[in-house]
Amino acid sequence: MESSFHEQRHPITVALTSIQRSRKYSAYRSQRELEADAALIYEVQRTIGRFLFPIGRPALIDYRDFGGIPTRRRISVKFAFSYNKAVYLESHCHLRGADRSFKLNNIEWVGADFPHIVDKLDDYHTSLAACDFFIHPKKWGQYRKAALFLRQQALQSGASDKQAFEAVARFIFDCQQRGRWNEWATPQQAIGGALLAGSFDLPNWSRSDIDTMTGKASKMALMNALDALG
Repeated sequence: MESSFHEQRHPITVALTSIQRSRKYSAYRSQRELEADAALIYEVQRTIGRFLFPIGRPALIDYRDFGGIPTRRRISVKFAFSYNKAVYLESHCHLRGADRSFKLNNIEWVGADFPHIVDKLDDYHTSLAACDFFIHPKKWGQYRKAALFLRQQALQSGASDKQAFEAVARFIFDCQQRGRWNEWATPQQAIGGALLAGSFDLPNWSRSDIDTMTGKASKMALMNALDALG
């Protein structure tokens, strides 16, 4: 996990400084608020793609939208990014006269001037996957209370923002490895959870609140993370 933090640190910094989000803490989030969390990660992914995978090429494509309707479009591709295990091309669509995100799997044909870029995206697949910080809102909900509590305790103990960020990400990854679906746990999902935790304003909790703040997370993992703060 250490290598993932070091490899992604600069793109994460770019993403966090470009997206100014702050929310009040709430013990229970509505579906609308959970969707807002997912939207935050989506914007982070786009920012990282803009930084790591610029393309800057025009293309002619046949694209089938989410409604299943095919259209031929001329697009100006800006960059590629990954979100929820899918690759997207952020582009200006000349048909719509606006920027759009085109899912690579929904592109059915590419003009002769562009296929080599698509082939190159296949080569990027591993790197794009390593930059995918998507964590499903329901999964994030399992760790939310404990992650916010840990972040607040870390900052109170004198940790820097970076140290608190890493403490939360390591805690979420520890929880994931203990969970039922541990074979799908990734450092990137843990980083996504830490990104979300960093977008909240934090009340003044004390260590005595730990039992109410654990939520559905592993209490042992939270205790270990708190002990590591010193």
